[in-house]
Amino acid sequence: MKSPPKKSPTGAAEFLGGAGRAQDVASIRLPNIRRVAFAGRSNVGKSSLLNALAGAKVARVSREPGKTRELNFFRWKKWILVDLPGYGFAKVSHGARSQWGREITAWLKSDGNLGLVVSLVDGRHGFQPLDLELLAFLRGEGIPCLVAFTKMDKWKSANQRREAERKLSSECAARAVTDFVFVSSTAKGGVAPLASALHKLKRPE
Repeated sequence: MKSPPKKSPTGAAEFLGGAGRAQDVASIRLPNIRRVAFAGRSNVGKSSLLNALAGAKVARVSREPGKTRELNFFRWKKWILVDLPGYGFAKVSHGARSQWGREITAWLKSDGNLGLVVSLVDGRHGFQPLDLELLAFLRGEGIPCLVAFTKMDKWKSANQRREAERKLSSECAARAVTDFVFVSSTAKGGVAPLASALHKLKRPE
């Protein structure tokens, strides 16, 4: 378990706690508001995107992918943002990765306030096998999902970005993905499409 709740320097977000196991989440005092979970490959820019969205450094950004090894909960505005361990390139044992997968799966299935999973996909590469596995799991469980294509600022020109967005949109259409946005953690206004999608979430019944 991580240290007690701590507000970010700007007061924009509040760290509520972290849990290495799904069963430990119950010990964190989480308010009855919607959870928005962020999932993606270990090098997809998840922590940077969370920080850009919250307007403060709430998630640790590391040069080495796979540093997030707990389910970390942050209160931001009317949501609980959940930073899930990344998958793919984390330099840990296969057994550890499998354990993370089981814990994440258990939490996703059990939290009745989960309103959305934001599946982060590197916009330079499109869907990878592990991304597709996550989408299949979420669909099978009936969990709402929004695909956010990250690092769209990495394209060198506006024309390249437009072409990339066209191809990614075609990929989504081919896989029956209807809810997706293009985001950047560094460009001005780069997280606005994601913030707009979150504002449309309904409160718990």
